[in-house]
Amino acid sequence: MTFIEILISPLIRFFADALVAFCVSLEKLPFLRSPTGYNNPRVRRMVGGVGYWAHSFRLTLPNIRKWMETRGDLFPTVLQVQTINRCNAACAFCPYPYTVHLQEKRVMDDALYSKIVDECASEPDLHDFVPMSKNEPLLDVKMEERVAEFRRKAQPHQLVELVTNGSPLTPARIKRLMAAGVDLITVSVNAANEETYDKVMVGLSWKQVMSNLEAL
Repeated sequence: MTFIEILISPLIRFFADALVAFCVSLEKLPFLRSPTGYNNPRVRRMVGGVGYWAHSFRLTLPNIRKWMETRGDLFPTVLQVQTINRCNAACAFCPYPYTVHLQEKRVMDDALYSKIVDECASEPDLHDFVPMSKNEPLLDVKMEERVAEFRRKAQPHQLVELVTNGSPLTPARIKRLMAAGVDLITVSVNAANEETYDKVMVGLSWKQVMSNLEAL
């Protein structure tokens, strides 16, 4: 360890511990609890942006400190997995149309997915499993099965989260995902009105997504 590392490391650990303590106290505040009475222990304190980011910092910072102390291999606290390399949008801010879209369509093999899930389920440092990466995950017709497999094998504290543009999130799909055991669904809208939405979320329907959100 260099002189600079010896000098700075205690300060980093101090501020990391203080921030974790602050995030833990935030998560205990009543206004961060679900107003709907949803009692899933994995997500009930993650209401709104404050709760979500407090949760993220609380998970990430201890791993940073662990790495500083051991310099050993760490398993991710959050893992994203792409099960299908397709999206139904061409968003103005996304590289997908110029990168992944140019590839041949591929869907992850069931055996490979099961291998990933088995490894994740054996790692207590993993907290968030997100079967989405540079794609629209709900274009995978097996997504409900994949969510159910993770939920069946996962440790109690491990949550499964979906990030979607919301267009395939029909009421029927919502029911199937809930039955499969999804903990958290994040919908990327990226606009406050239809005019902006049409410019940013190219290829999608504002009215359809708003209708799906109302059902959610």
